[in-house]
Amino acid sequence: MKGYKNLDVVILCGGKGTRLQSVLSDRPKILAPLNGETFLDILLFKLKKMGFARVIMALGYGHEKIISYIGEKDWDKHSDLKLVYSIEPTPMGTGGAIKFAESHIKSDSFVVINGDTFFDVDFPAFAEFHQTKNALVSLAVSKRKELHNHYHVVTESASGKISEFSSSTSHPHYYLMTGVFLLRRDVLGHMAPGTFSLEVDFLPSALSHGLYAFDAGADFHDIGTPELYEAAKKLGRRSEN
Repeated sequence: MKGYKNLDVVILCGGKGTRLQSVLSDRPKILAPLNGETFLDILLFKLKKMGFARVIMALGYGHEKIISYIGEKDWDKHSDLKLVYSIEPTPMGTGGAIKFAESHIKSDSFVVINGDTFFDVDFPAFAEFHQTKNALVSLAVSKRKELHNHYHVVTESASGKISEFSSSTSHPHYYLMTGVFLLRRDVLGHMAPGTFSLEVDFLPSALSHGLYAFDAGADFHDIGTPELYEAAKKLGRRSEN
């Protein structure tokens, strides 16, 4: 896909991070400290390095702290990223947050990233795959063992088209969601306003519209639980990579 860098990126960071409350009770999880910076710094730095220009922060719980932190770090002024804020009035789930941010999304397709995961996707290849398949939604997926707690998808062997969502890992063509998605903007017309999960509620109901899995098989980091957060502390910005 030519011009993938012009795709809007939506970061879902409105959740309370209930599973992390025992180790991170004073801030939203996207502000989790990692080696002198935060998970948010790492995400924004990686997106900037990849060449993306416009990021929509889908905020909710703790949005004041996130906006304040971005201001203190001068991310708006000292980087090429334009940051836009979509602040949900009440918790709306991952799907509801995307629909709520609809008025801010300008590109014909857009990227969605969960704010507690980072996955080094080859975005030029991912975007080309998305365009070639004319997919309503493309999911970056992996077979890595450490993703065993993530949502599962089953694909047709050759095309990558998703045939079902399943909790079973016995199927020869099962993959695991990584929390990175590419969506055509017209997908928003299939979403009703309200509270719902993208992964649990919307995607299984949209199978007939053309959902595809892109095997990204790359570096993955998740801070969703205390154990995973501890393991991710070695991540850091890695600006030399």
